[in-house]
Amino acid sequence: GWEDRHAALDLAWTDCHYGGRRPWFVCPGCGRRAAVLYLGGAGWRCRRCERLVYRSQRQGQHDRALTKARRLRARLGGGAGPLAPFPPRPRGMHRATYARLRREAAAAEAVYDAAAWAV
Repeated sequence: GWEDRHAALDLAWTDCHYGGRRPWFVCPGCGRRAAVLYLGGAGWRCRRCERLVYRSQRQGQHDRALTKARRLRARLGGGAGPLAPFPPRPRGMHRATYARLRREAAAAEAVYDAAAWAV
C-alpha cells in the first residue's frame, strides 16, 4: 500500500565558478553532500549509504564490451545488433573519427565474441 512520508532534509550550498550558488542535499546517514537521495528502508540516504551501483558495475567484461559496441553503432546511426552491417560514415563526420569509432567497435565486438565462444 501507499505510505505518505515526510522528512526534513538539510541543504548545503556551494558557490559556482561562474557565479550563483548550487544546492545539495545533506545525506542524513553519512553527512555527505549528494545531488540525489534515495528512499530506502532506513529513510532518505545517498547512493553510497544505500550501496547502490551503476548498471555497468554489475556487468561482466563481455557484457560491457557488447554495450560499448552497441553504443558506437547507434552513434553512427546504424542498428545496435552486432550481426547488422556496420553503418556507413555519417555525412559531415571526419574520416579519421569514423575510422577510430569503427576500430573501437570492432575491438569491443572481438572481446564479446571471445567471451561468447569461451562458454
